[in-house]
Amino acid sequence: RAIYLQPVGTPWPSAVSETLAHIGNSGASAIRTDLLRQLARGESAALPSAVWIDAAMGSWQESRGETQKALVHLKKAETLAADYPDAVDWLRLAQTTPLVKLGQKGTATTLLAPMIAREDNSQIMLAAMSKLGVIKLTGGSPQHGVRLLHRAVEDAQGVDWPGKSSARADLALGLLMIGENS
Repeated sequence: RAIYLQPVGTPWPSAVSETLAHIGNSGASAIRTDLLRQLARGESAALPSAVWIDAAMGSWQESRGETQKALVHLKKAETLAADYPDAVDWLRLAQTTPLVKLGQKGTATTLLAPMIAREDNSQIMLAAMSKLGVIKLTGGSPQHGVRLLHRAVEDAQGVDWPGKSSARADLALGLLMIGENS
């Protein structure tokens, strides 16, 4: 609702971005999402408040199952964050979940491909690889999905990113899907 109450042409106060960055850095919370956590780790001090608000709204709406609204907010946040490439990558990664739910696996894969192509074992590259692995698992290519998840989770032991524990669980499920039980 706050987004619709903002007067046109009036910027959000800096306290908004500071509060949302604090939520991203806080311990486990019902309103802290992986996206907010990752944005708070990066260039959060410089991100405009509008990026924080749309990113938060998008991630919260996605968790409530409001897929189309979530995608609109995440895309808007991406556009507003154009000068912050790390934030843009995390916002694009966040867009893949609603895209898959809307049946747009090809579009989601297209968003992930440039991040994976870096092959630099960065947090974003590994998170994108694990996301693509899940898409492959559920899309009928379990062997490929398990290989991607294994590379993201097991082969990059020293790198942590929001969502890694979920990727580890997805890897275990993938291994069960293909008949591996070790």
